[in-house]
Amino acid sequence: MKIRILILLLALIFRGFDFGATPAGISDDEASHGYNAYSLLLTGKDEYGKSWPILNRSFGTYSSNLYTYLTIVPVKLFGLNAVSVRFVSLISGLILVAVVIYTLGPAAGFVVAISPVFVFYSRAAFEANLGLMLLFLGIVLAVRKHPYLSTIILSLSAYAYQVEKILAPILILFFAAYYRKFKSLIFLVILIPLVAVSFTSGANSRASTLVNKGNYLYLFIQYFSPNNLFSRPDPEPKKSFPEVSVFYWWMITPFIIGLRKINKLILISAVVPPVIAAFTPDYFSTWRALPTFLPLAWIISKGIPNKKWVYIFLAIFAAVELYSNLVLLKHEKSVAWGYHYQTLAGFVKTTSDKPIVIDNARSNAIYIWLALYNRIPPQKFQTQDSQWLKDYYNHVEFSLDKKIDNIEIRPIFWEKDTLVDQILISDSLGISESQAKEHFLSLVTTIPDVNDQPVLYVYQTHPELKINSMPNQPQLR
Repeated sequence: MKIRILILLLALIFRGFDFGATPAGISDDEASHGYNAYSLLLTGKDEYGKSWPILNRSFGTYSSNLYTYLTIVPVKLFGLNAVSVRFVSLISGLILVAVVIYTLGPAAGFVVAISPVFVFYSRAAFEANLGLMLLFLGIVLAVRKHPYLSTIILSLSAYAYQVEKILAPILILFFAAYYRKFKSLIFLVILIPLVAVSFTSGANSRASTLVNKGNYLYLFIQYFSPNNLFSRPDPEPKKSFPEVSVFYWWMITPFIIGLRKINKLILISAVVPPVIAAFTPDYFSTWRALPTFLPLAWIISKGIPNKKWVYIFLAIFAAVELYSNLVLLKHEKSVAWGYHYQTLAGFVKTTSDKPIVIDNARSNAIYIWLALYNRIPPQKFQTQDSQWLKDYYNHVEFSLDKKIDNIEIRPIFWEKDTLVDQILISDSLGISESQAKEHFLSLVTTIPDVNDQPVLYVYQTHPELKINSMPNQPQLR
């Protein structure tokens, strides 16, 4: 019992250290979860005005909505911030470690507690992390012969993430055939709402854009490449620590040793998720193959000598390596995580006396960060998108352009925007020094990253100077 508590404490330290501040900022997907939870809490509707939707329209991607619903509780308790947005993922990660300890043993729990992939996905708002926890818990309950609870948990996992939408029905059918008392009818009843929207264009929008057009076998093999598992970070910058892979490089040795104890069940568990993930064109997608890393962690645990000093040494070694990656994640990836948008939100909140144009030509949905950080009343967005409510799940089209009070979020139109007394905000590519000089813009301030380096530039227009400089135009006196 003591060792199990120590492993859980270790998992909490690895996941909880500087929680909410690392990664620095909140990603657009995280902001969507948080703000829609806030909107549901206040109005019973999401940002688009839909009452308790099955899927989250989220920029036209129609992502799973269970994470958003569960986030309502921490938003109510802690307010709308990074901690509340990521809280569900943190708890999911800790529950996963606890269940692994209880079922696969302390050694496997230790590996899951310290492995980069499981730590990283518990530190930010990831639907995949919630889905993995529910899926594994459902499997454990089925094996322990708790058919009612298992069916409910596995059914809920289908609402958590895309991969579980496929894996959960397969497991339900398997357990129904293997255990005569397994309650597959409960599964069908719980999934009625999800099935009802599964044939809409919104529900299939992600699948239609992510279907792999070829190289299936090559992509499948990449999920078992030693480089991808033990050396290279995920190619997507917001899906892993900067300089570690799924597992630490030194875990390859116990992995090779542990392969001697692999069995058919572990092999099947490791292979099935990449079968699904390889249908997408991504070279290596940790979040889509997350369930496959649990059996691999079990294999690694079988290769670690069962000696107390070994575990102490490995825990310290992992902590040192992970700490350096936490520092890198915070200071090198703050722009990718949208850290600067919190400062931007503060600036526009205190500048309501004149029009503001925020350039979004090279950015994601800027409005969602402003909405989250400034607690913009959800009704302001709900009224803008109300025309889509009658056919909510069939509107994959989405515009990043928004108008909020005195703020317009859109590309800059030089021909007209420099002739209006207003503020223009963009990065250095959107407004270069030469363009600022050409259009008579004066720098008001800059919006920095976590290292105080400029990311966005705030300019004041001077239309009278611009007009006077134009040929064949009457000079203003």
